[in-house]
Amino acid sequence: MKKIIMSGIAAFILIAAGSGSLVSAEGTSAFIDNAPVIGEYKPNSYYEQIEREKLEQLAIQSRATTPTAKSLSIKQVPQEKDNWCGYAALKSLLDFEATVMTQKEIAEEVYDPNSPCPWYLSNGNSMSEFPAVQILRKNTGFAYVPYPLGAAGSTTITESDIKDKIVSTICEEHGVLACGRSQPSGDSHLPKYPSSYISHWIVVTGYGNRGSTVMIADPAKSSAISWSKNIDATYSLKTYQLAAYVSEWRRIIW
Repeated sequence: MKKIIMSGIAAFILIAAGSGSLVSAEGTSAFIDNAPVIGEYKPNSYYEQIEREKLEQLAIQSRATTPTAKSLSIKQVPQEKDNWCGYAALKSLLDFEATVMTQKEIAEEVYDPNSPCPWYLSNGNSMSEFPAVQILRKNTGFAYVPYPLGAAGSTTITESDIKDKIVSTICEEHGVLACGRSQPSGDSHLPKYPSSYISHWIVVTGYGNRGSTVMIADPAKSSAISWSKNIDATYSLKTYQLAAYVSEWRRIIW
């Protein structure tokens, strides 16, 4: 499989040399998108209302009653195909919520087993605009919502933007989905990842130090991903690193 990637005036060729491999034709950083946007974002009053209600609830919660650290028994699920990170991440959360579905079944319900899990769809149906949100709401009963709403990648997200949202969701016994892009270096670079641009779904399973650190389950640790040999299935990040990671591509679902 060959994919031409344009970056400025340079063109890079991404070659899948075996499942999940990343090789640049010039030995430089390549790019792979495992969380595409289908169409253009359309304002969604349904999710806007849910977000307002959740933010109002956050504003009145007492920090004094929030544990300084909490982790959930959400297991890492290795992705079964090189572009199924989103479906594997969803399975981690659905397994935890006692919903039994295979990655293929999740892919069929969310979008398409032949394509990666999209961040959003713009097809005129507001209830299905964010398909990963929809399958979580349907099977957990929890008011999951994407944050922030709007065109993907248009908002710089800070640690303070997501810290309380992650803490609140974990304290309510639900995991958080994060969709971002690992860059070759800097705060957004995921631990032990190759020096490439990789768009990827991961799961936030807990937090520490009042939300200043987060625990991650990463579906990329998988036999389907040849470059994952040295990465870990679970690890921790500083929350500002997670913020940089999701700012580089998509958002969180909390």
